[in-house]
Amino acid sequence: MTLAFTEYGEGPPIIVLHGVFGSGRNWAGIAKHLSSDHRIITVDMPNHGDSPWTDDVTYELMAIAVNEFMTLHELHGATALAHSMGGKAAMTLALTNPESINRLIVVDISPVTYDHSSLDTIEAMEAIDLNTVKTRRDAHVQLSEIVKDGPLRDFLLQNLRKEGDRYVWRINLPALKNGLDALHGFPNFDPHIHYGGPAMFIDGADSNFIRAEYHDEIRRLFPRAEIIEIPDAGHWVHADQPDKLLGHLKRFLAEN
Repeated sequence: MTLAFTEYGEGPPIIVLHGVFGSGRNWAGIAKHLSSDHRIITVDMPNHGDSPWTDDVTYELMAIAVNEFMTLHELHGATALAHSMGGKAAMTLALTNPESINRLIVVDISPVTYDHSSLDTIEAMEAIDLNTVKTRRDAHVQLSEIVKDGPLRDFLLQNLRKEGDRYVWRINLPALKNGLDALHGFPNFDPHIHYGGPAMFIDGADSNFIRAEYHDEIRRLFPRAEIIEIPDAGHWVHADQPDKLLGHLKRFLAEN
């Protein structure tokens, strides 16, 4: 599998892995700020953006795809900066191939199974009749009948791509829908497995993805983990508080 990517700057490499329904370009702003001192590679995860689609959606397969990408581009030993779904993929890679990642930065996700579901979001996207969509505004009108959150609606519609005279999704909705249990879960690892490198977990204070009750599991799997809370930030920390996030990133990178 050949993953799509965008590269910024020069220096020690940082590979950036985005969350579900996103793409590498969601992290372009952060990447550009960090590129003055680092080589930043923002990747489109499998089934997202311009990367290939797969039949199965699991963190084990995502970790394999990222590891192969890092081998191809000689990135072993890079820092991983990863959000949400990408964070779980990066954690899986760190636990299965610890030599591939020098430092791990996980944004607003924990190595646990969640009881929420993204099914409503996927079904809202599926409900758009692409045969009647002639402009992005048409899709916006249809989606607004179901998704009332404006920023979320705009985020989801970034996944529309025009091919010829019609619009298509550049995200593999059927596979993601079938793989929801895996996406909401996390692989089981033997009790002796852990990642011994430096790690930082960044918690959006207004989110509930890194709860206090998850801290023990984070530190069991990642014993050197530092857990940071960023006030006035939800799940999309990089959009809500980019300056505060950058401050923590630069401090962690300088110290480790």
